[in-house]
Amino acid sequence: PLTAGHEGGQLRLRDANGNWTSPPTLNPGDALMFGSSLEHEVLPITRGTRWVLLFWAYTNHDQRWIR
Repeated sequence: PLTAGHEGGQLRLRDANGNWTSPPTLNPGDALMFGSSLEHEVLPITRGTRWVLLFWAYTNHDQRWIR
């Protein structure tokens, strides 16, 4: 896999209480989606290369139904 052999680079999300939390470990080919307004960060890569695919989806429709 492209990401085999890297260290670091964990994704962290800020929860409703202001604490940093890490989502479950993802396997190659898994996807994680979250609203870009959710504060998030990626910790530094300490060894190797971490490949990711990012995309943004946009809608101007009422988003109250998205949870």
